[in-house]
Amino acid sequence: MTAHLLFPLIVSLFFSMVHYLSYTRVVSHLHVKQTTKQWLKYLLISNMIAIIGYLFSRYGFNPPKIVYFALSLSIGIGFVVFIGTIVYELLHLLQRLVPFDEQKRNFFKRSTDLAFL
Repeated sequence: MTAHLLFPLIVSLFFSMVHYLSYTRVVSHLHVKQTTKQWLKYLLISNMIAIIGYLFSRYGFNPPKIVYFALSLSIGIGFVVFIGTIVYELLHLLQRLVPFDEQKRNFFKRSTDLAFL
């Protein structure tokens, strides 16, 4: 494998894992309507496609600048999803470490769900 293909492959694998973990660990456990979960799922999928499009346009061909800039936004959105997933998991860890009180736990769970959205 040539060296110029290695970096896009690693980046696409990283962001694929980030988006997959974001869906399985966060979105699927949110206390929201099923249609909202579906919309978030489609947004994650479309963002991942845009990241792959960005990498393809960066290393494969030269698209118009407006398309390139639009696709480059997906990298930033992917980074925000990554940070959001880390923060959500840390808050979830705190939730498990705090002594059990049903009322406090429900408030904490809903607060973290709302913060992620």
